Amino acid sequence: MRVDSGCAGGQIYDDDSCDCADQFFDFISKYVANGEGIVLHVPCHDGRGFGFAPKAETEIYKQGGTGRIHTTKPIDTVSAAKLLYKADDYNYDIRDYKGVALILKELGCNDIKLYTDSRKKVNSLSDAGINVERIPTETHKSTCKQHIEAKKSNPLFFR
Repeated sequence: MRVDSGCAGGQIYDDDSCDCADQFFDFISKYVANGEGIVLHVPCHDGRGFGFAPKAETEIYKQGGTGRIHTTKPIDTVSAAKLLYKADDYNYDIRDYKGVALILKELGCNDIKLYTDSRKKVNSLSDAGINVERIPTETHKSTCKQHIEAKKSNPLFFR
């Protein structure tokens, strides 16, 4: 299964700087198209749960420039989020997956294979009593290699 965090920037506006849409469509083509997978869509998880407007602000920082709050040289996505949200290695992502766990339990899904690179998703569902086997994503979007590397060098993500 895939827990989709509803990235409007990537999925609606085709933002080249993130791999959200690529992960979503890669999962659809590999699993759902063959009748093997399901997607639980969690809307409004843009900007790691802070929303679409703050995510847009981090995009300014990633490119280097003057936003509403800071002026930066180009910085990576994790550094931009930490700067804007005044957060440490763990608090720059406030997304919550308790609702996903409740839905899965209601559906009787106590054992899942989860297509993700997020430790937070895996840990949240595991903490709720769901047995999670992680399947790593396989996206290699050339326009956001720095974005992917920044995430994978952070403790919230698998390498």
